[in-house]
Amino acid sequence: MKVTFASLAVALLLVGCGGTVEAERDPSSGCDGVFVRGACWTAHGGVSLSAERVARVVDRAEAYWGHPQHSLVGWRLDFGPEPVVVDGTRYDGYCFAESRQIHVTPFVPDCFERSAIFHELGHAWGFDEEDPRMTNEWPLIQAAMDESGWKGCE
Repeated sequence: MKVTFASLAVALLLVGCGGTVEAERDPSSGCDGVFVRGACWTAHGGVSLSAERVARVVDRAEAYWGHPQHSLVGWRLDFGPEPVVVDGTRYDGYCFAESRQIHVTPFVPDCFERSAIFHELGHAWGFDEEDPRMTNEWPLIQAAMDESGWKGCE
């Protein structure tokens, strides 16, 4: 098989395509939001998100939790203004591990970075409330807000 410079260049360009968040969009998933790291991320009720902002949050969460072995493939993450109610109790976020769903209510109306998302991702990756990182997330949230560039986070 003869490899030409042009075919090598095309192969390198195709490899580079995976680096953009938009290239991850999977129309067959039924995702009505953005598709990042194999998961569907949605927002409603005045909460905005973008693939780039989600990718920054996931990057920070992966680093924070020590690059967990479990991925988010097949998960659905939803942000909305209504708190999650489980067994009559209201929560700012909740991880439903069996159905691979996370629901989060941002602490401010239009900044999903300022929410319990880092905490709930920890649960998705198998960490429990006893992990000391579950209570030390404010610097992580603040950094994510600063990096988002979203006016709703100012």
